[in-house]
Amino acid sequence: MTGVRSFDDAFLPSLRTLGDDDALREFLQSTADLHRLTVAIDEPDGKSFVLAGEASTPNPMAPTSWVGDPIVYDGVNIGLLRVGHGPDRSEAEVERILAHVRLVLDLLLHHGHRSAVAAALQEATMREHVRQVTIQNEELRAAYEHVRQLDRLKIDFLGTVSHELRTPLTSILGYGEMLVQGVAGELQTEQREFVQTIREKGEHLLQLINGMLDTAKLESGTLEVHRAQLLLPPLLESVAATFVPHARRRTQRLELDVGTDVLEVFGDGVRLRQVFMNLVDNALKFSPKGETVRLEARLVVSALYDGQPIGDDELSPTVAYDAVEVRVRDRGPGIPLDEHGRIFDPFYQVDSSQTRKHQGAGLGLAICKRLVEAHDGRIVVEANDPQGTCFVVTLPIAPPDRERRTRLRGSLRP
Repeated sequence: MTGVRSFDDAFLPSLRTLGDDDALREFLQSTADLHRLTVAIDEPDGKSFVLAGEASTPNPMAPTSWVGDPIVYDGVNIGLLRVGHGPDRSEAEVERILAHVRLVLDLLLHHGHRSAVAAALQEATMREHVRQVTIQNEELRAAYEHVRQLDRLKIDFLGTVSHELRTPLTSILGYGEMLVQGVAGELQTEQREFVQTIREKGEHLLQLINGMLDTAKLESGTLEVHRAQLLLPPLLESVAATFVPHARRRTQRLELDVGTDVLEVFGDGVRLRQVFMNLVDNALKFSPKGETVRLEARLVVSALYDGQPIGDDELSPTVAYDAVEVRVRDRGPGIPLDEHGRIFDPFYQVDSSQTRKHQGAGLGLAICKRLVEAHDGRIVVEANDPQGTCFVVTLPIAPPDRERRTRLRGSLRP
């Protein structure tokens, strides 16, 4: 391939690839000075590579005789070593000096060859490493694009299927309601029970479909949150009133405890109601019959920065409360500590077995987390010793001026 040097090219022997110019000049110069003669190395084409001694001075005293020896390395003639001397030197003495120079020269060339091999090997290793990293980067980029495409397909599938399912299901629920009201004639007791079961299961299915629709919107960044000054106590009272009949049927108690100073937050009433409805519904669902579920709200100081809640009896007009903390406590089996970091993942359920007691798609808490974060808040889960679970939602209180509209962007994944 043009422009690419092969690995073997680095080992082609020559004076310039094997010799260290400075080391050769220093050695030859010291030899010439010591023996008072001229030492030269020529390249195969006759060009001078190194010249040291009397002949290299500005007023050279030309040697009267020269003794030469070819420099052969690895079977290749790479130059000519010459020693020049005057008539006062015998040929035997010059031959000994030449042999000594040649021996040292061989050692220098061998050292240069070894250095060249090490450098070439390091270069080849780095080149191969870069090639492997480049290939891996391309594979990762292709895999990432494939995952993104699958993710888009999943979002489109969730949105399309959920929308197509919700339309006929709404009609089914509507006709079921009319049957219960006797629009098509009075129902017998057993028939009414059957229709009521259809409606209950239909409502559950509608919740799952709405959850998938919200998930698709959150994933695609199209779910809008309209924020405004919002009174929190009436919203929590409405949520509690919705679940009172359900709690009574299960002989459970739903207690609401909202501090008198908890007033306004800056949020979307529909979306915050969705958050608290989901949390209270889960609390009742996982609590045994006869137990109590509590919905509490308190002003707190810097709760979004690891502050602590402050009770009613400790409220002070001189304290700058900056957030509201809403707690939903249940008396269920609780959530294992090692599951706390995963329960807000989409489609994740602590009990994922086919025989699990409580059904659901595992989307409610994931949606709650994103909606709370869209309000500049946070949601965490705490242990409610000695049993049960406590979800804590922290929201900033309403400042005088804030943006009234926020669009969610990003992914559900934490």
